[in-house]
Amino acid sequence: MFLNKMTIYICAFSLLLGLSLTGCDTASDNGNQTNLSLQFSTAGSSAKAISSSSFQATGDTLRVTGSNGTLVLTDIWFIVEDFELEKADGECEGIANEDYCEEVESDPFFVDLPLNAEIIDLGANPITAGLYEELEFEIDDLDLDEEEDPEEQQQKLELLNEVRAVFSDWPDSVSMVIIGEFESAQGGTTSFKAYAEAEVEIELEFNPPLEVSDNTVNKLVRININPADWFLRGDGTVTDLSQYDFENTGQILEFEAEIENGFKSVEVDDDDD
Repeated sequence: MFLNKMTIYICAFSLLLGLSLTGCDTASDNGNQTNLSLQFSTAGSSAKAISSSSFQATGDTLRVTGSNGTLVLTDIWFIVEDFELEKADGECEGIANEDYCEEVESDPFFVDLPLNAEIIDLGANPITAGLYEELEFEIDDLDLDEEEDPEEQQQKLELLNEVRAVFSDWPDSVSMVIIGEFESAQGGTTSFKAYAEAEVEIELEFNPPLEVSDNTVNKLVRININPADWFLRGDGTVTDLSQYDFENTGQILEFEAEIENGFKSVEVDDDDD
């Protein structure tokens, strides 16, 4: 599934990491299935941990400033390898195929991260009425070498072909591309297109559970993603992504980030230290 920037729905179930949950639905007679949409936000609770002077969003551009310079990010694309919603305890009791009932999964899809918080439709993966207690979201590569169901393998190959229709040099092992410029504090600006073997996991529990009724047509979940967390380092510098410009260096950035109920950790394998 290939997803780019789309603005289609206005009701939102807000999932702001570390903040309260609020929401609204679009209701109608829809045959007991609901279309799921995602809104990726680059502002919110995690951005508040960074001073306004080091993180600025203007239109569809992010500026991340450190003591060594500024990253001007104009495009971030990534593969969502796994997306799941888990039903609350007791929701699947008495259902013959209980395992199928317990989780709603999406096929892998490719995201052009809307830096201005536009909305992405997952309508091809409808969810049924009920209470959902947890969301799991993972940015990762497609694991093409992993033995699995032939149909799933074919889906991943088709997605990779779609990705390479946009980025023809996309390596098998990467899950993200970051495009922009690095403005050095010593002077000079260098453009880059950096690939990353990024593993980003988000696990959040809904409290109270996310409710989808029989009359809900569209349910929108907002996911807060702050790229500054990935590239602003503990010593106050930013990762110079021009050192990972793939065409000129052949280097690939590696980093891991995990967010669980608002608490995050980031690990970067940074070769330019």
